[in-house]
Amino acid sequence: MQCFSEYDGQYVTAAVVWHELQYGCALLPNSKRKTQLQAYLLTLQGNGLLILPYDQGAGASAFNFFNKLFKLIASVSYVSG
Repeated sequence: MQCFSEYDGQYVTAAVVWHELQYGCALLPNSKRKTQLQAYLLTLQGNGLLILPYDQGAGASAFNFFNKLFKLIASVSYVSG
């Protein structure tokens, strides 16, 4: 976390990334690391982290990405045992 302090106030993220950060943190098992990440995310938010909107262009890009990903996953054969 200390690495990020040198860039304090010089960062921005997209709404979808902010969502993934919060969601990923929520999925972590309770631990010191999870507590530190939660505190850091709250600090970013409290310090005015700029969050870019999830607009039509971003939505279309996400759709195209996940559409290709799901097709790829569906094409993989799984060995049952």
